[in-house]
Amino acid sequence: MPSHVAAGFQQSVVEVLTAKTLKAAKEYNVKQVIAAGGVAANKGLRASLEMTFEKEGIHFYVPPISLCTDNAAMIAAAGTAMFMDGKRGNMEMNGRPGMPLASWSK
Repeated sequence: MPSHVAAGFQQSVVEVLTAKTLKAAKEYNVKQVIAAGGVAANKGLRASLEMTFEKEGIHFYVPPISLCTDNAAMIAAAGTAMFMDGKRGNMEMNGRPGMPLASWSK
């Protein structure tokens, strides 16, 4: 994929996320917005949100990039270890936040 296509896609995503976050903030009359997790490591999104909420007079907080990590690598490592141990899920599994890894069946 040419770099200009990827950059254009990223800019479109940043614009949509910024607009929807601002719309929600206004709809719920919030006084502060916090960005966290892996998505908050995106420098373009951070800058767009900072600028937008500064203009709106809404406090925007975001942790340092070093603390904005995605846990996908941790989940992949855990899944690999479980797979190697013979543990398998089935079609009845569903994503549940906080689901203990031990709840998977063989």
